[in-house]
Amino acid sequence: MTPIRAPRRRNVLLLALALMALWTGLSGARCSAHPANFASATAKIAADRTFTVNVRFDLLAFTLNDTPFRIGDAPMNALLDGPPEALQSSLAEAAGRFRNDFQTNGGVVDSVAFPTLADIQAWRDSGVKPRLPVLQTVTVAGHLAPGAKTIAFRFPEVLGMIVLTSEVPYQEPVSEPLDAGAMSTAVSVTPGAPLPIISAPPAAPASPVQPIAPGRPQPPEPSFKATDTVVTTHDGPKTTPLTQRRQVAPSHAALPIAAPAPNSPQIKPALTPPASTAANAGKTKAPEDTTKRIAQKNAAPPASAPPNPLSTPPSIAPPMAVETHVFVVTTAPKHRWSKELLGFVKMGFTHILPEGLDHILFVLGLFLLSTKLKPLLWQITAFTVAHSLTLGLSLYGIVRLPSSIIEPVIAASIAFVAIENICTTELKPWRPFVVFAFGLVHGMGFAGALKDLGLQKHDFLTALVGFNVGVELGQLSVVALAFLCVGWFRKRANYRRIIVVPASAIIAAIAVFWTIQRTI
Repeated sequence: MTPIRAPRRRNVLLLALALMALWTGLSGARCSAHPANFASATAKIAADRTFTVNVRFDLLAFTLNDTPFRIGDAPMNALLDGPPEALQSSLAEAAGRFRNDFQTNGGVVDSVAFPTLADIQAWRDSGVKPRLPVLQTVTVAGHLAPGAKTIAFRFPEVLGMIVLTSEVPYQEPVSEPLDAGAMSTAVSVTPGAPLPIISAPPAAPASPVQPIAPGRPQPPEPSFKATDTVVTTHDGPKTTPLTQRRQVAPSHAALPIAAPAPNSPQIKPALTPPASTAANAGKTKAPEDTTKRIAQKNAAPPASAPPNPLSTPPSIAPPMAVETHVFVVTTAPKHRWSKELLGFVKMGFTHILPEGLDHILFVLGLFLLSTKLKPLLWQITAFTVAHSLTLGLSLYGIVRLPSSIIEPVIAASIAFVAIENICTTELKPWRPFVVFAFGLVHGMGFAGALKDLGLQKHDFLTALVGFNVGVELGQLSVVALAFLCVGWFRKRANYRRIIVVPASAIIAAIAVFWTIQRTI
């Protein structure tokens, strides 16, 4: 009996050590009820070489010098509800730390607007739910250093991963995920030299308005179009200022010919006989005074009669010089989209491992149901399809729910899966559909980590694909680690009694606690 019992005891000891390692890994992660958010920043660089950076992050976590994914709710609630003097002192220390840790390469910081005690108290008294995290914005204003042609930014390392959106004149904003404490990609800004203002020559006096014969179209008015052109180049560090000038002149070749004036000699009067013709028939007309007729012919036309348009050529305005203002802005090459994609992949992975304890517990609940691989594949597939669907729909604003609803439902889904693991030993027909429904909610939770980052619509696809790939890699990593810890014991008869039931009970207890805490 002794040779048989010794291996059993050794196996039990190994299983206990594996459970302790698993629990240590879970307890080392963030054990809090508040949803963690990635920090985001928007850098606006103006044509006058000034910049404004708005940084939005979890202020209380930063004040306590910790990341949102590691810190618990208790210290933040204690600071939020504690004496105002303590909160004021902590905010002052945090403001100084932010000023020291925020750095620019090629810029000079002029001012930093840090949230005040009144801002935090207003958040606390507003009754917003969930109460945590306290998301606030810090505004940094500055200008480019003399002679600097590029600028880059580095944010405090304690903020963790941050998504920076750079906006420069006449360019589409570009979003870039940054690792904790990493310097952003340098943005090159070079204004082109403006052209001198060129005045148009004085136009010749316009001819009087001519009457138009009925039925003829009105001649078009000559137009002079001046267009401001924006030229963007991506020539690397060297940028040549571009200028452009255009000459526009009207054309009269297609103008319709105006009808002659009524008094013009071109119009022959109708030969209508006088009324007394019949009465004077057969009589001889007296000769007309030739001198009077010649005088009337040579007399000037009445002042009100307009000149003949056929004898007066139309006035053609000389060409007008039109200035085109050009502002040349050079940014980083467009091939950096691959760097952005990899950044979002890393962000999605870290959202699961090590920072997404709630998602880790849900995947472990799926893993613990059965010792067979097929049920696990069914559940993982249903969960992946569901959260990928709502992640895309939520990111584009088609489907959206408040976090006050999403977070409690996510916690409840974890509790449901864990409790069902205790009650059943096989994959029930409804289980994949339940997992799919919960996956829809988890997808909206994933989208919550992206929708507040200030992403532009042209970055949505890159962020969606990269983040989703990272989430899948994180989930597969959780399953792989679970196999390494306890998978080798899945074929043993007491696997369910020693591994599945205790682990599921621990997961269910944590999830029920989260559900209550996120609801009240």
